Amino acid sequence: NTPLLLWSGKDDHHVDFNQTLDFYMGLKRLQKPVTMLLYAGMHHSAYKHFQQIDLCLKVEHWLDHYLKGVPAESWVKNYIISKQKGEPDGSPFLHLPNQSLWQ
Repeated sequence: NTPLLLWSGKDDHHVDFNQTLDFYMGLKRLQKPVTMLLYAGMHHSAYKHFQQIDLCLKVEHWLDHYLKGVPAESWVKNYIISKQKGEPDGSPFLHLPNQSLWQ
């Protein structure tokens, strides 16, 4: 029952993001604590500076929550579609949180 943070780039040509999504869904069905970040415009690595910053901050906040007991930020607990018109390509557009999909 160790919490797991997954992330993937929607434009990854090495690993299809659907594999990460399938892994996420399987863990949710088993009621395991898992959060997934899916980035539009990101390939296998976060090459764009704003992707690097966002991913680093998300990982840090996630670790703070699970290792230090810091209250979770909203993206950890809630479904957020953050890809809005006008956001730069590569912004995270889907956060799949650590909660049951069927609540």
